[in-house]
Amino acid sequence: MNKNVTIEETLILAEQGDMQAQFNMGLTHYNGIEKGDGKGYTLITRGYEKAVDWFTKAAEQGHADAQNNLGLMYRAGLGVSHNDYVAFEWFTKAAEQGHADAQNNLGLLYRDGKGTPQIVHIVLHDHDIEGTTLSPQDYEELFREFGLDTPESFDYSDVAKVLFELHGIDHDKAVDWFIKAVASGSDAAQINLKNMFDS
Repeated sequence: MNKNVTIEETLILAEQGDMQAQFNMGLTHYNGIEKGDGKGYTLITRGYEKAVDWFTKAAEQGHADAQNNLGLMYRAGLGVSHNDYVAFEWFTKAAEQGHADAQNNLGLLYRDGKGTPQIVHIVLHDHDIEGTTLSPQDYEELFREFGLDTPESFDYSDVAKVLFELHGIDHDKAVDWFIKAVASGSDAAQINLKNMFDS
């Protein structure tokens, strides 16, 4: 926020529909409003619900930073219920505008899946830790624990296929979005891309 503009002035602009002011009000509530307590201490009051409200107003007008921030808030469940599918929609809108962080975040959702239970990470990343491979009984127990139908066979590729389809995992699309994010200047995407090819 411009240091020469007060919160009150920004609020007036935001209420008049100014997209940047709405985004700034979202940031203000997300980061917290500083208030002195008269004893030399500064109190920070965060309001994630208000941040979501302001980010939504700016995002609906096409503000890419607000769209990305909304995606992050839905992904983390800050001020709203956790919802990877809504996060995906907001990340997509920002990513299509060339927003590097949103492109990286979209890549992460394609890599890890939407609404992905822990079983996906266990099966895809931990199935061969320290030389231990999950048995068919281990897979069956994990699937039951997470309320999923067991695949026809417990061949690793069949298990992965079921999980990929269930949760929208698409490594090719993840790579595509990471490449776009790298081209847009995202250092995080460069690391994520490298990690995908190293694993």
